[in-house]
Amino acid sequence: QVYCVNKKHGCKWTGKKGNGMNHLDNECSYFICSGKDNGCVWKGKKNNLSKHEIECGFIEINCPNNCSSIIMRKDFILHDKICKVALEEKKMKYQNQMKEMEEQRKTIQQ
Repeated sequence: QVYCVNKKHGCKWTGKKGNGMNHLDNECSYFICSGKDNGCVWKGKKNNLSKHEIECGFIEINCPNNCSSIIMRKDFILHDKICKVALEEKKMKYQNQMKEMEEQRKTIQQ
């Protein structure tokens, strides 16, 4: 008899060693998200784990603005407001818009 590798997460399955992989692939509902240490409480089947982790807000990601920060996915909107790279891009966009408006004003006045 062997125990499920997810016993520490609550799975009570025991069985023959040869049946362990079938249990993990098809039956066990005690796979945990890699965002567990950041607060995620999701538990589920192996075939749902990847889908969950793609959407999970507790998964750490690299800042999409390439500022080198590592943030939790759920914190991206807050981070984007203080991200130096994002702020610089917004500043440049604003300056370009102001320049275009000034050029349009000069054209209209001629």
